[in-house]
This record gives sequence, C-alpha cells and structure tokens, in this order.
Amino acid sequence: MAFFNDYKAPILTVIPEPAPGPYNINFNHPFPSKLETDKIRLVPFLPSVHSKAFYATYSQHPELGTYLPVPWTSYPAMLTSFEPFFRANPQNLPLAIIDKTKLPPLQSESEPESSESEDHRISANLDRCLAGMIGFVNSDPLFLSIEIGPVIILPNWHRTFVSSHAIGLLMGYALNLPEEGGLGLRRVQWTCYPDNAPSLKTAARMGFKVEGTKRWFWVLPEGKEGNDVGERRGAGKGVDRREGKPVDGKRGDEMGADNMCHAVCWDDWEGGVKDLVQGQIDREA
Repeated sequence: MAFFNDYKAPILTVIPEPAPGPYNINFNHPFPSKLETDKIRLVPFLPSVHSKAFYATYSQHPELGTYLPVPWTSYPAMLTSFEPFFRANPQNLPLAIIDKTKLPPLQSESEPESSESEDHRISANLDRCLAGMIGFVNSDPLFLSIEIGPVIILPNWHRTFVSSHAIGLLMGYALNLPEEGGLGLRRVQWTCYPDNAPSLKTAARMGFKVEGTKRWFWVLPEGKEGNDVGERRGAGKGVDRREGKPVDGKRGDEMGADNMCHAVCWDDWEGGVKDLVQGQIDREA
C-alpha cells in the first residue's frame, strides 16, 4: 500500500497588533470565566485586553525572560509567538493574574457589582493590577495530566502573596475532583532549568517532588544561553554551563538546555499537599 506525507511546517505570520473581538481560547479542558481567592483573580490572557499592559512592564525587565525558551524581544514578537504556542495549541492556556487588592474601591458598596462593571473596572486599571502571567501547558485529557507554566510574576509583586495564590489556584483546579470544582486530574507537573533557583524554591514550597532531569530538552532560540558541551563531556568542574558551543556543532546551531521535572500527583494531593497549599495561601493572605 502506497503512502504519502503532506505535512508542511506552519509559516509564522508577524502579528503587530492583537485582533479585536471575541477570543477563542481553544483549550482542551473546560475553564471557568475566572478562578479567584480573596486577593487575586485568574482569567484567560486575552491579547487584545492584557498584552500591552503586560509587555509595557515585561520589556523594562529583561531578566524576566532569562529562563523563557522564547525571545519576546518586541511586542510583535510576543504576539506572534502566542498564536502557535497558545491559541493554536489546545494543550496550552495562558492566564492573566489580577491583583484585586490594587483595584480602586467601588463608588457604592450598597449593591453588588455586575460582572460587566467589574470587568470594565479591571480593564481600566490594568497598569496597576496586572501582576503577571501564569498558565497551563501540555494538558493531556487522555492521561489526566497537565503542567503549570509559564510563571511570570512582574517585579512589583515579587515576594508577595501573588505566586502562592496563583499557583495554588491552578493546582486546586487541576487536582480537585469535579464535585469540588476541579478537573479531577491525576498529575500536575512543574518544570524549570536546573539552575533556576527561584523556580526550584517555589516548586518545593508548593509541595512538588523532584522526579529527574530531562537532558537537552530545549532547543533555544538565538540569544539564549544553554548547556556547556565541555561540562557535558567531563571537562571538569567549575566550567560555566552557560558558556560553550551548541550540542556538538552537527545538530543545529541553537543552544540547548536541560529541564528539571517536578510533579504533584493525585495521591500526593490527597495525602497532604492539598492542605500544604491551602496553608501557603492562608499564610500569604
């Protein structure tokens, strides 16, 4: 029987500005209009709503992109990467982190605020309440697993309650049973570069267990530093892993990087991590 392969790699089209109108999040799990604690809210990251406010701060702090495997060197570059990585990939869903404590008070407390009014109040104050971006990636409904990422907390919210609340909300939504308002998944993963100390510390604080290192996991774009080949070949300790040549010079020109894998599984969650995470949220409140 004859066969053929008509696959063609997608051609990226530069997106200078986000398209207006309703945005199809195209995610392979249901997601509510919002997840929230008493201090933060997570909503789908809509480029037409959130991207300019986010990038205005992100672009002033290049260190925020040190451990991202994509180069958001310009606003169009960020928008362009969103299409294939997020919107067109049903495994991935970016979320905006809203700090509710930074919103101006309601003019009247006598009547509850409508959702439309609340959305408008948030949109009008994004420059003061958009605390960062988080999300789900590598969502697999068949194998009941999901990963949290990327986690980008903007500088004004470093060392605050924001990361604990945001990560805890996503862990709860993924691992709680449907009757508890969750997806009832079996596994939540967290990955990071092996030398990303803040990410490693956060994973441990939120109850993730180290499972191992996936070597040469990332192919990095130009300008990103990666593994040092000399160190890989046992050239000796003390060699900076971020200096050196990409792979062996025969497998592409891009640098490569390892990925350290952590996870919380359903039995970890029910066996104490659920309470640990709630304790982190309560402590940071």
